[in-house]
Amino acid sequence: MGMGYFDPLTSSVVKRAVRVLRAAVKNSTLSPPTFSLIFPVLKFALTVHGVDAVVHDDALDVLAAHVDPCGSWPRAEMIGVLLHVMLKSINLRESAKTALLELCTGLEPFDISQLLDGCLSEIVLIRVVSLDALAKIVDIPGNKVR
Repeated sequence: MGMGYFDPLTSSVVKRAVRVLRAAVKNSTLSPPTFSLIFPVLKFALTVHGVDAVVHDDALDVLAAHVDPCGSWPRAEMIGVLLHVMLKSINLRESAKTALLELCTGLEPFDISQLLDGCLSEIVLIRVVSLDALAKIVDIPGNKVR
C-alpha cells in the first residue's frame, strides 16, 4: 500500500499542504468535494515511507475529522489508508482505529473490500478492528446497530 520514497522538495510541499489543511479543519470539516480533492495528499502523507511523524499526526487528524458517517467521503480508500496506518505506525494505531470504527458506522456493504482484506492481516489487532468495523455495518444481513 505504501508508495515508496520521495524527494526533499516533495517532502516540503506535502508538509506545508498538510499543515494548511490541519489549520483549515480546526473549526469545521471540509466539504465532501474539497475533501475528495485533497485526499490524495493525505493518503500520500500517511502511506509514503519517509514522511516525518508530525506530518503523519496532522494528516491523520485531518482524515479523522472527516469520518462522519453522513458525509460523502471516499470511504473505501479512507479505510485502506487507516488500515495501512494501523499496520505501519504503532504510535497512531489507536487514533486510526477510532477513526476507522467511526467511519464504518455509516458504511455501505459495497465499501467493505478493504475491511475484508484487513480480516486477513498478519496483525491480530487489525483483524479484530476489521471485524468490529464490519459489525457496525447495518445493511449486512445479521448485523444490528451497535
